[in-house]
Amino acid sequence: MTAEQLEVPGRLKVLFPAYPNGLGLGKADGTALALDASGNGSFRDYLKALLIASAQTALKGGADLSRLDWITVKDGAVTDIDWTGYVKYCGREKASPSFDGLDLSSGENSLFGTASINAQHFTAFGLASDTSGTVDSDTATAIPAILATRLRDKGYSVDFALPWDRPHSGDYDLEELFAWIDGICR
Repeated sequence: MTAEQLEVPGRLKVLFPAYPNGLGLGKADGTALALDASGNGSFRDYLKALLIASAQTALKGGADLSRLDWITVKDGAVTDIDWTGYVKYCGREKASPSFDGLDLSSGENSLFGTASINAQHFTAFGLASDTSGTVDSDTATAIPAILATRLRDKGYSVDFALPWDRPHSGDYDLEELFAWIDGICR
């Protein structure tokens, strides 16, 4: 990434806590989920618990997690995950911001185009940081967790878990998805 691309995540990190905090998210037991200005807090702990649960499911399914030195396994149970190690392991597929490309090059920018404009920004950050004319993994774990938590907070039945060690590729649990669709559509 260029020097300019490398500084974007820091700018976004400062802005991000206001987003989940503004949603008034809560755990199933009513505990508030929030972040402080440094990105620490109950929401980060919640994400970590989701990752630990995902790793535990993989471990029970026979996955060998021993090569991952950022995961702590004691007596057959995943007890901790080092957040920094996890983020390094995930790597990066796109420059930040992943979807509203500052140079209008993402497929998502094209989705917001019109008949006469090929691609447009769809966030205030993207518009303010526009670099048109130049050329995380894809989605942070916080985004689907926010969606699932917000839906649950609104009273919807939500069965959410993070897929373990899967790239941004879709087709995570198609059999389960189709069974769910059949169950609500029949």
